Amino acid sequence: MKGTLTIVAVAIVSLSGNSQAQVDYHRADLIRTAPPRMLGIPDDWGSGIGVAVGLAHPNWLADSARFWYSVKTARGREFVLVDPRGARPTRRLAFENASLAAALSVAADTAFDPRTLPFRSFVYLPGERALSVRIGTQRFECNVTAYTCTARDTATALHPAPWAVRSPDQRWEAFVRKGNLWIRRADPAARDSIQLTTDAEADYGYGLRVSSTPMPDPDKRRPDLWWSPDSRKIAILRIDERAVPKRTVYSSTGIAPRAFQYPAAYPQDSVTPMYDTYVIDVERRTQRKIERPRQQLDVFGLSGPDQVQWTAASDRLYLMEGERANKGARIVTADAITGQARVVLADSSATFIEGANGVATGNWRVIGNELLWWSERDGWGHFYRYGTDGTLLQQVTRGPWLADRLRYVDREARQIYFSARGRDPANPYYAHLLRVNFDGSGLTDLTPETGNHDVSVIPAGGAFVDVHSRLDLPGTTVLRSTLDGRVLLELERADPSELLAAGWTPPTPFTVKARDGVTDLYGLLYLPSTVDTAKHYPVIDYIYPGPQLGTIRTWGYPTTGERRALAELGFAVIELNALGTPGRSKAFHDAYFGDLGDGGIPDHIAAIKQLAARYRFLDLDRVGIYGYSGGGFASTGAILRYPDFFKVAVSGAGNHDSRSYKFDWGEKYQGRFKADTVRGTDNFESQANYRLAGNLKGRLLLFHGDMDTNVHPSMSLRLVDALMKAGKDFDMYIVPDAGHELTPYMIKRGWDYFVRWLLGAEPPRNYKMMECSEPYAC
Repeated sequence: MKGTLTIVAVAIVSLSGNSQAQVDYHRADLIRTAPPRMLGIPDDWGSGIGVAVGLAHPNWLADSARFWYSVKTARGREFVLVDPRGARPTRRLAFENASLAAALSVAADTAFDPRTLPFRSFVYLPGERALSVRIGTQRFECNVTAYTCTARDTATALHPAPWAVRSPDQRWEAFVRKGNLWIRRADPAARDSIQLTTDAEADYGYGLRVSSTPMPDPDKRRPDLWWSPDSRKIAILRIDERAVPKRTVYSSTGIAPRAFQYPAAYPQDSVTPMYDTYVIDVERRTQRKIERPRQQLDVFGLSGPDQVQWTAASDRLYLMEGERANKGARIVTADAITGQARVVLADSSATFIEGANGVATGNWRVIGNELLWWSERDGWGHFYRYGTDGTLLQQVTRGPWLADRLRYVDREARQIYFSARGRDPANPYYAHLLRVNFDGSGLTDLTPETGNHDVSVIPAGGAFVDVHSRLDLPGTTVLRSTLDGRVLLELERADPSELLAAGWTPPTPFTVKARDGVTDLYGLLYLPSTVDTAKHYPVIDYIYPGPQLGTIRTWGYPTTGERRALAELGFAVIELNALGTPGRSKAFHDAYFGDLGDGGIPDHIAAIKQLAARYRFLDLDRVGIYGYSGGGFASTGAILRYPDFFKVAVSGAGNHDSRSYKFDWGEKYQGRFKADTVRGTDNFESQANYRLAGNLKGRLLLFHGDMDTNVHPSMSLRLVDALMKAGKDFDMYIVPDAGHELTPYMIKRGWDYFVRWLLGAEPPRNYKMMECSEPYAC
């Protein structure tokens, strides 16, 4: 970020008559950044929630049983090798950090600190006495017995390119270049690439859609393709975006502005991205189109790595298809040689098809001549077993709880392992690992301890990694038996000492009634570490309405540091999973279908009032709200729809009108766009924030990145236009060259806003926020 342009509708001045001392931003900032530094947490790259909570992320070795992981310790990041086989599973360091750092320093002619080794991943060489690591553009092979390292050529099959997909036999890598499919041998000595398709054209290519990332490198993205088990065929999508409307964002930090265009369909658009599925024969260099009508590319939550599944014989493939607005989903089977296809099963919903928190493609599986399918048809998410001829054989799981995520299928024992929610009496969001037989018998909880269990089942079977934590219990990572759930080996035990030393205290979990006065809702209350119940504390409501995610995205220890940090400034901060969020029943999730403007806000108000009755130190006359993205939409909607309750709102990158957002998301939760030509309106009008601009009474801060291609900045600017026309005072920051990300600077300005307008104090000037130890972790 090169700077921040401020658009201010009216100048902010400090409140007269307030003589409070400046609040301690540094202490709050230590708490905000402390959770990712908690020791004894196995690293989980790519997930901010995972870094904070401690999700297990095993790196499986070739035998699909042993694995390694990295973990933060007082000695720095260490790499641990686990062998779960045999009567006594073992855990040992993969190498000694100091010795390897010394050997690498000699080979690279650079000094490396053993506490911060310059890599996060490695590959064992044959025999596992040596390993290969990449440091920048260099590769090194290191013997971890003699501790010697040698610089090598970076072109190697040991480190597959992140933009290529390796074949099951490890001989080939498939990738897309200028829209066409290519392969190359996964061999450092083989330099030649082979082109398999030649007919790609602009916005109509194989495996990759046109990027919505400014200035992308089209050859550096991983394509959507699926190798057959015999490594002789590739299934790949050919994506057509030629007629999809183009949107424009501008980079304005240079001498002259630069425009970037990308295709994006909105709910009212008739043309959307579409695709056909092709099977490419690698040996014959031929291609066959699967004989199906052209399919909708974006059906929210119904696409992903398991969208295509091959049979073990590599002669047929199964494909998931979705209908626009998520009204239905299908499984289709096709002959890989002829392309002939037929529908095996279909599912539909009057509202929308879900897939267990939007990951349906991971919740179906072809198993020989049977098919496992996940559906909410009985009001709860459960698994069903079909024949591959489409015959429903039986419902495998049932009951008033959610079968959340398929984790493993034991084909020989005819058992499935899956995460489930709603079975822990302490909290319906705590996940447990369950096992059940194909016929629905033998349902067993393999993680009976109360709390949240995040698991990874070993691909070879026999054991699984379980990270067990609660809101009041730091995570313990153990290896457990899939036979009976008994603990085989403790791997790590989280050490929260640095977190506690920073002043962090855990939130208080609470249960309240929803707006209906009947349904139980669950949330968290964050208070300052030195809370004084004789005082009155302003309330800040953190909101993310989903509906694809809840506000509280994990129930492990610790929760996100930013909420807790905001409380340390002198606020009572709450977060709540309101009606309309996933993780419970279908009816719970459908609560405000067709009314995105609801956003669960009435439940948040009901919760705050109930909490104020329990905790008399909560000040209902000083209530603020904040959120980002969907939370930016909801927090603005809250202060405009309920201006007498919410006094201050901080809203970042809000999708303030879903008619200007991705068609697949809006249609799933608002319904298919319908214009009313007689009244000159449509079924999306009611959710738009701009139409409520005249209701503003309190203080509103908006911010948006000018290069945001997820939520286009035009949505905030249309709201700004309406606020100005209504003569309303507000504040806004446009962040130059920023996409859809929340920067530390904007967090700080949000703190400033609440401190000034809710707390009545003067925030410190020019405070620079600390950087997180892990990206997106805080």
